[in-house]
Amino acid sequence: MDKDLCKTAQRSIEWVCIHLPLMVGLLVLFTSVVYQLYFHRHFWETITAIATVFIAIVASHQLSAANETTKAILIRKFSDKFFNDNTRDIISLLDNEALLYEGEDGNGHFRINADKLSKIGLSDQKIQELTNRKRYSLYEIDDWLLGHFEEISSFVENDLITINQVYVQFDWYISTAWNNNEIQKYIESLRKPKDSGDIYEEFEKIVRKLNCYRHK
Repeated sequence: MDKDLCKTAQRSIEWVCIHLPLMVGLLVLFTSVVYQLYFHRHFWETITAIATVFIAIVASHQLSAANETTKAILIRKFSDKFFNDNTRDIISLLDNEALLYEGEDGNGHFRINADKLSKIGLSDQKIQELTNRKRYSLYEIDDWLLGHFEEISSFVENDLITINQVYVQFDWYISTAWNNNEIQKYIESLRKPKDSGDIYEEFEKIVRKLNCYRHK
């Protein structure tokens, strides 16, 4: 219930932020017209100036609305790409601690713990499929999961989507992956070499931003 109230409040604040400039502009326009009609001083000059301001406010409002629409479209397209069978399987395995990182210095693979598959609530067909698979390569973990989180962070950093959109749709998935011990072992092994650079820095950034957003 608290989360629903927070989301409702957030949407209300966003609506006010978008529409408040337009409402204020209209109020200023109305007040100025009434004033000039009453005192008859430089009426048309004032009307021209006010009209210019009004057009600028409307243009700003339309640009803001278009920007919000663009963000909504982008997050929808990204969601369509993110939510596929491969990603869902990996997340499910991580959530149930059924993936084990085996390797060092960023080499190796993630082995599927077959003993835990029957406890996850998967279908018999899916259990058989994962049992036969046995492991995920590091490239698959990167491409099907962790790379998405890097991309999300970059989108937020460049103001292409909002942190609220990420929180609503991806918070659980990002937190589940980041808080998994085996994923942490993998990232630590990648960062161990001195010349490793800032591997998965964007992933870590979006985790921090979500933590701040969650507790604000």
